[in-house]
Amino acid sequence: MKTLRSLIIALLLLTLVCSCLFGCSEGGKTSDGGSKRTERTENAQTGGAGTGTDTPAETDEEPIEEVAGSKGLYIIDYQSEGYCIVAGLGSCTDTEIVIPNRNNGLPVTEISNALFLDNKNITSVTIPEGIEKINGQAFCGTLITSIELPSTLKEIGFYAFEGCTELKSITIPNKVKTIGESCFAGCTSLVSFESGKSVETIGGRAFADCTALERVTLNEGLLHLGSDCFRGCSSLKEVVIPDGTLSIGSQAFVDCDSLETLVIPASLENLGGNFLSGVYSLKTLHYKGTSKQWYDLCSASRNYSISAENFIYGEDPEN
Repeated sequence: MKTLRSLIIALLLLTLVCSCLFGCSEGGKTSDGGSKRTERTENAQTGGAGTGTDTPAETDEEPIEEVAGSKGLYIIDYQSEGYCIVAGLGSCTDTEIVIPNRNNGLPVTEISNALFLDNKNITSVTIPEGIEKINGQAFCGTLITSIELPSTLKEIGFYAFEGCTELKSITIPNKVKTIGESCFAGCTSLVSFESGKSVETIGGRAFADCTALERVTLNEGLLHLGSDCFRGCSSLKEVVIPDGTLSIGSQAFVDCDSLETLVIPASLENLGGNFLSGVYSLKTLHYKGTSKQWYDLCSASRNYSISAENFIYGEDPEN
């Protein structure tokens, strides 16, 4: 009997010891697993080291700094579309206008048609990063002297800066593909212009009657120069049309009576009629194709009376 009781006590003690041992083991696993989960959570929140997959991906684009803009401007929110446009001056009486790039939590991406049309009170306009489109006649007839266009800009509408007689220079950002018709026409103080790297089309009369325009930089990628594009630019002395350009519109350089040097690429497929009408100052016309190709282009467009002291053909003007 004593032997049986001793055996039962021994079994109970053994069971108790095993329970303690396994319990500690499971507790260690839970503690370790919890520790690892905590570590992964902290790494995910702080972007720290760990598994590597929890670190947020880096991007090359810098966040756009929010610009509040002038008070009182009339802004339309397109909640369903997720953007806003500056649609009017509203109650704003500032002479130095700052366009906002956010409103009610939405990005402001456009400047409306005729927003500042013929407004003679405005002296400057700041357009922040985030603006993608300037619609037609937006600054037409204003007295702004200079304007810096944001790198986010993609489109400039027709007549957007027409008649800005105090505007002296303009550089087109690299995302813009089209410069609209008559965009800078009549900007009589404009001295220099540089197209962006993505500009494919310069619309008709885009720089017509820019009588002070002396320097034009056209970057590769340009495909089309519109009709009357540089009509009446009486101070323009040299134009190099980049390789790859396909067409020059009719009367593109009519009455550019100071033009001395014109370089035309062999890629040209269409040449508009009378594209050099009224130009008698030309000293050098360099066409990068053959004389036969030039003759065919001129014949097809009836440009029979081009006057220049020197005609140069081929890629290398020295040969």
